[in-house]
Amino acid sequence: MKRKKENPIKGIAKLSLIKFLIWLLNILPRGLLYGLARILASISWVVMRPPKRTSLFNLKRVFGKEKSQKEIKRLAKENAFHLVKNVCELFRGMNLSKDQIDRLFKIKGKENLDKALAKGKGIIGLSAHIGNFMMISIKMNREGYSFGYIARDILGDRVARLLADMRRRMGAYTIPAFPPHACTHRCIEWLRKNSILFLQFDRIPIKGGVVVDFFGHPAATMPGPIVLARRTGAAIVPMFIVRQRDNTHKIVIDPEIELEKTGDKEKDLLTNAQKLTKIIENAILRYPEDFFWIFGRWMDQVPYKSEKRRHGDPEKR
Repeated sequence: MKRKKENPIKGIAKLSLIKFLIWLLNILPRGLLYGLARILASISWVVMRPPKRTSLFNLKRVFGKEKSQKEIKRLAKENAFHLVKNVCELFRGMNLSKDQIDRLFKIKGKENLDKALAKGKGIIGLSAHIGNFMMISIKMNREGYSFGYIARDILGDRVARLLADMRRRMGAYTIPAFPPHACTHRCIEWLRKNSILFLQFDRIPIKGGVVVDFFGHPAATMPGPIVLARRTGAAIVPMFIVRQRDNTHKIVIDPEIELEKTGDKEKDLLTNAQKLTKIIENAILRYPEDFFWIFGRWMDQVPYKSEKRRHGDPEKR
């Protein structure tokens, strides 16, 4: 199956809308930015029904025994607001001054990063779709780190080129997710330069993956961080960016995770995938309003098929 060609009219319309939003958000005073984000979040809550349903389903599955339906709905609405704020901030991120970067982003646990980098084999920054992870590279590059991540653009080629240009202007090194074999090769090269590769471990694998327990239900999980660590000797270091009440951001870096190495590769892969998944679970429980609840994550949900329809089978590209 080949990747579907983008409809030119739809592609131009999406690109024009995003360019207009970028222009609007960059002329607005920062004080009005979050007011606009609240309005956009309220509109999206009404019109974007599939993400809303998925968000409520996911929150109920995780918190259904401890939160009321009213509390879950409130959390879902607040989460939608956080997601829109992330996008608004991202579109303004190209124009941040050095002083603004230092004021908006703080790092906790930097010593854990430096200790792992001292080994000289690179770092896999284990993370998830938590907080404004798309902007973490701004601060990390400002601190002098060689920092990159994998980009999986799903809004068409025109928008993908625009977003790639934005990321370059913000100092981010990105590796395209497709084709998969080229992505893997570039990730290995990046790690061998003793650089940081930032990975969202809660991504849905397009094909294959390891089935682990995620909040009490089976979820297909990508083995990428574990496989890359095996091949390169890179350290796996949990890294999360979380929003503060004043809309600044804190990058939390935990100590390196030691992987299980018994000599049984298949068993170790499953054990380590579950171990890393537990770290992601704990981070989600700490920062529930920051997590992207709008994505299906479990094997009894349907996004696996839609992912394949959207991207095609990577093995046949």
